[in-house]
Parts: sequence; structure tokens; C-alpha cells
Amino acid sequence: MADYYPILMRAMQALPNGGASISMRRAVYDRARSALLRQLRELEPPLPEADIRAEEEALDTSVEKIEAEFSRLSASRDRDTQRDVLKGKLAEVVSPEPALSVEGKLDAAANKIYDAPDGEGDLVTLPIRQNTLIKTIGAGLPRNAPRHLKSALDSYSDELIARGSQPILGILRDMADIVAADVGAPNAAREWLPEGLVTAFEIFMRNHASLIEHFPLDRDRETLYSESNVNEDLAEGKSLTDPFDMVARASRDAGRAGLATQDFVMVVDKMTEFARVVASLPARQDDPTADTKTNTMNPKKRAVLTGFGFFERTYNLLGSTATLSGPPAGNALLTAIQNAAAALSKFIGF
Repeated sequence: MADYYPILMRAMQALPNGGASISMRRAVYDRARSALLRQLRELEPPLPEADIRAEEEALDTSVEKIEAEFSRLSASRDRDTQRDVLKGKLAEVVSPEPALSVEGKLDAAANKIYDAPDGEGDLVTLPIRQNTLIKTIGAGLPRNAPRHLKSALDSYSDELIARGSQPILGILRDMADIVAADVGAPNAAREWLPEGLVTAFEIFMRNHASLIEHFPLDRDRETLYSESNVNEDLAEGKSLTDPFDMVARASRDAGRAGLATQDFVMVVDKMTEFARVVASLPARQDDPTADTKTNTMNPKKRAVLTGFGFFERTYNLLGSTATLSGPPAGNALLTAIQNAAAALSKFIGF
């Protein structure tokens, strides 16, 4: 019996797209079968039917082998396509998202699509207004104000800036409770709280209530995160923290070189701090801040997916901006981000 595999494979390679179309491959198989049977039946002396069937079976075996190879290739292409789609989606939904400041520096800002509040009107600007109010209060605090009050306000502001529409609600609530306790203390007005700041703190607490109510985690983003696979057993210790530490060091260098804003550096530092906290957690611990209407999320999974999305998005922005990636500090940051994204991608199965 002849080996028809090499002949058929050469025919596949001659087809458009290397024979990717199943209909084109079937047409080749049909022509090969017709030609084979015609040639075998025209032989003199005639071949026994058993021999003809054996040759046809050999042809079928070669066809099955080729189809198995194309099936594996197609599955591999599908996985690559799904991987690229997931990479792009994780970068698209990340919050905060990397951006360019008006001075052309690497910056971090709210995700224009996925950080939209659950409401209308002035809610869109609420985080900005709350942070502006915190700065105003901080500038007006008298020296004898409780020392931890300014620290609580700064931590509240940092959390809003660092995580966009994904703040850890427990942090916001805890810091707001500290503020409320200090401002509501019986001796506050007498000892340190001027009337002008009373109004400012009242606005702060109203804004806080609106933030908690109208800025839930984006459902599309949470669904994407919960349905993405992360090998949390691998994402532990230094294997998780090293990629973040590497980018944090490079970001601080870029900041000192005038290539990145302080907000960008702070966002990376906060992500790094979060990674250090969850690096020692066992896999699959429930996240109390997760949206319970979607599948279960947990802190470690969030750290991996958010970090990868932010690094992927930053790499694309930085790599396409020659004024930032050209200087030594910018190029070092680009390399650090590329390596960090590659390290985190292993946890996601890329």
C-alpha cells in the first residue's frame, strides 16, 4: 500500500491559507479518491477488490492523520485568539488606567468607560470633587487638630486615586469613621474645629455616602475577573511580589526623571503594597469587597488580573510614546513592565 500522506500534505500546503478551509480540504480528498480509484480500476490485469479497498483505506488513514493535525492546529489557534482577546479585555477594563498628563508625563486616571458611576448628574465628577475637598480641608486644619485626622483624610484620598472605581470600601469606611469621630467629638468645636470647616466636613460625609452608594464595582469587569482562570497556588511569595516591586522601583526612577507623575507612582506603589499583602494568602479566599451578584472573587486573583491589565495597558502606551520610552529611565520602566506582565501572565495561563 502506498503512503498518501506526503502527497496530500503537499496539496494542502498549496491551498490558500495552508488548507485552513475544511471545504477546500474535502475537495482535495474527493479528487484524490476519484483519481486513485480510477487509476486502480484501469490497471491490467485488474486488481482484486480487496487490494483496491486496502489502498482506499490507506488513503482514509492519511486523511484522518491530516485532519487530526489540522484539528490540533485549529485548537491552538483558537486558544491563541482567546488569549489575545482576554489580554486586550483585561487591559481595557483596568482601573485606574494609565494615561498621559497635560505635560506629557505618564499618569493614571479614571477609566473613562468602566469607571462610570451608577447614576447621573454630578456623580461623574464626585471622586474628583471629594479629593479636592480633602485638599481644602487639609490646608485649613489648625495645628492643634487631631494628628491622625489628616492621615485618615490622606489615606482616603490615596485610595480613591490609586484604585479608581475599585476602592477597598472598608478603607473608605474606616477612614470616614475616624473623620466622623474626630469632628463629632464633644470638645472639637471648642478646641480646634472652626465653623468654616464644619460645613466642609458635612459635605465630605455626604460625598462619602454617595461614593459608597453609587460607585459599585463595574459588573462587566467583575464578571470578566471572576470567569478568568488564575493559578493562585503559583501566585504566592516573591513570585507574586517581585514583578510589582520591579515596576515600582522603575516607576519611582521615572518619576524622579520627570517622566511619570506622582499619581502614577502612587498607583504602582499601592498595587505593590496590595500584592505584598495577598502574596502570603492561601488560594481562593473570598473577597469581602466583591460584588456578590457575580461569581466569587478574591484578593489574590484581583491583584494578578488588575496588575496584568495595568501593566499591559501601560506597556502599550509607553511603547508608543517615544518621548517617554526613549530616555534611559523610560526605557528601563518599559522593560520592567514587559517583564512584569510576562511573569503575571504565567499565573493566568498565557
